[in-house]
Amino acid sequence: MVFHALVMSHILYTLPVWSDYLSAELIGQINSLLKRAHKYGFSSTLHTVANMADVADKALFEKILAERHCSHGVLPTKMVYDHLRPRGHSFELPSCTLELHKRSFIPRCLY
Repeated sequence: MVFHALVMSHILYTLPVWSDYLSAELIGQINSLLKRAHKYGFSSTLHTVANMADVADKALFEKILAERHCSHGVLPTKMVYDHLRPRGHSFELPSCTLELHKRSFIPRCLY
């Protein structure tokens, strides 16, 4: 319980923001820490950075979709496409030319 309160909460809090900017070496170090925590009984499940990032991205994006959320204003304008196949949202896709912009949270969730 202490491991989840002190360590996992800090990792999960900012994971949607910095998960795509981690190097392979840092991901390996974090996964190693999580594996040791599971091995020594501090965590009941074996977590990985990739799984936690996917869950955190989906959860935060679902919260941002609500119009009352403070970050709802950063989403692009809504578009109506009657002739295209349906997708998970109705927002216009931003044009991403820079690699740093492609890795940021909003374009990553929209694509």
